[in-house]
Amino acid sequence: NSLGSDAMAGSARAFIIEINIYCFINAYGLAATTFVSQNWGAGRLDRCRKATWISFWMNLIATSLMIGVVLCFGGTFMSVVNDNEHIIALGMIRIWIVVVPQPICVLMETLSGAMRGYGYSLPPALVTLTCVCVIRVLWVWTAFAIDPTFICLMWVYPLSWLATAIGLSYLYWRYQQKLEKRLALRISVA
Repeated sequence: NSLGSDAMAGSARAFIIEINIYCFINAYGLAATTFVSQNWGAGRLDRCRKATWISFWMNLIATSLMIGVVLCFGGTFMSVVNDNEHIIALGMIRIWIVVVPQPICVLMETLSGAMRGYGYSLPPALVTLTCVCVIRVLWVWTAFAIDPTFICLMWVYPLSWLATAIGLSYLYWRYQQKLEKRLALRISVA
């Protein structure tokens, strides 16, 4: 690793905090999948949409509260394992750049969870895979090659999430139009 062992240690400590927040984000996305699929099976598109946005707002509130706690106590959490100030400072850089924008992941997880509930699991997976992987590889080859710093490397996370969230938002909107037509056809046949 060209960034050194301190960057790896700080990043690893911050990642432990980050992944624990993401577990909650993912749980709300799975809840959206469950509620949307149940209501879609019952032919209640209105309740599917309501479940999606309730899941989104609950997730956003919970995630924001956790981010607040991490911003207040992140350095303390990381100092439990190692009290090296440089390592903690690098970990806090990751927290500011990667943990603070986690609300973008809330949108990603909610929309992809809802689409899975409607029975569309491959399209959101392809959008996520394409946006995240392509942007991150391009970033490392271009921006990071120009500015090979820890901060530059960390910025790839929120940027790839933002691109993914935009792609998933568009996909969700397009599928909502298809779902209305499908539901209308389903009702007219019944």
